[in-house]
Amino acid sequence: MGPMIEGLDQLLDGYGQPGVPELRGLVQELLGGASATGRFVGHSELKPETRRVFRLRFAVDGQPGTLIAKRLSPATAGRIELAVKRWLPAVGLGDLGPPLAGSVADPHGACVWHVYDDLGPHELDPRHASAEAVQASVEQIARLHTRFAGHALLGEVRLHGGDLGMHFFESNVRDAIYALDAWTAGPIHESLRNRLLRRLDALRRELPDRRRLVEEWGGPETLLHGDLWAENVFVTPGPHGLSLRLIDWDYVGVGPFSYDLSTFLLRFPSERRPSILEFYRNAVEESGWELPTPDNLNALFETAEYARFANRIIWPAIALVTDKAEWGAAALAEVEDPSSRLPCPCLRPTPRATRRNEDADRRPRRLQYGRLRGGRRPFLGLPPIRPRAAPTRLRRLLVGRLSNHGPCRSGRRGVGHVPRADATIRARRQIFRLPNGCRDASFRVADALRRCEPRGGGSRL
Repeated sequence: MGPMIEGLDQLLDGYGQPGVPELRGLVQELLGGASATGRFVGHSELKPETRRVFRLRFAVDGQPGTLIAKRLSPATAGRIELAVKRWLPAVGLGDLGPPLAGSVADPHGACVWHVYDDLGPHELDPRHASAEAVQASVEQIARLHTRFAGHALLGEVRLHGGDLGMHFFESNVRDAIYALDAWTAGPIHESLRNRLLRRLDALRRELPDRRRLVEEWGGPETLLHGDLWAENVFVTPGPHGLSLRLIDWDYVGVGPFSYDLSTFLLRFPSERRPSILEFYRNAVEESGWELPTPDNLNALFETAEYARFANRIIWPAIALVTDKAEWGAAALAEVEDPSSRLPCPCLRPTPRATRRNEDADRRPRRLQYGRLRGGRRPFLGLPPIRPRAAPTRLRRLLVGRLSNHGPCRSGRRGVGHVPRADATIRARRQIFRLPNGCRDASFRVADALRRCEPRGGGSRL
């Protein structure tokens, strides 16, 4: 028996897509099976550059309707289905994922087709979204992060998804260097290759400091959407208020909250970012979290951005090495091009006395997050709490075996031995700060260390 939906046999005809007959059968079933009558009106590509996401338009029983069809690798499809059907419902957020209507696999294993209910034109516009819509989005994102912090299913998420914490940063930097080192660039592209290698080498040298930063201030690991651009957030008005859905869970993984939050903030105008961060701060405080200081948030956000920067280098470089692909050099130039670099900082730098800057400039230059041998401005414009190496006295003050009750060399009460994150960030209500008894001393150490670092400047990343 032929399809009851007239013209359904023409769906994606001539596109050379695998699994199309199976997709047509799934669509027929979703539209009502053999009892449904109507016609296939047409389709449009939502991401023409990928040729794998389509909006399908129908008229069924006299009513217009649309579905979204997305072609995925079997591994990615399985990951999304786990997120929608298992992981999100496990923390009471089953309605947060995409409205998956059905899936079908190509019989030869080439792909899996997902079909979703169409959410309509309700994606979050970072430039024109209302404060109410943004707040609703941020509160749901915060709810996702806090409910999954330290959850038993994180091992399963990591297995099927990935690790988006320091492992992501370290492996991307390392693999990008491997690929660029193997690329025999001609005279035209030699300078591009060398500039990228210098930036990556600087990131590699910063690795110990960034790892310590994430361990001490990144908070508990949690489930991450992994691709949390505003365009993947849909806020739909309804009779009972706003409802929220997050789509495109292709890169779901495990890591610190800052990975998702930095992605979400990046597309918003800089003047809106502090208020968005305040929405998030207020939302997570209800679960007993307290965010790090702006300095440390800036460094965490920047670390996530540099991990993505390194990731963008890997695949064009591999294509140049293995296939001599002409598009690879153009893609690397786009990564390195200043016009495609990170936008303005999202948090204002903390003011400093001019004299301190001048004094700092006389000292040897040490690690500055984001200042990668090109004079570029850090992602969020603020220096780290800890440089790679501090003056000897401050190093003793910071990590020496000082008594919790005895005076340190400066005559002030010391902080205990603090070489590890779990010693400095005690688990009191899942917060990211030192215990009350250590706050004053630790903040004096941080302030002293800041005075030893010149502020970053120069052009944007």
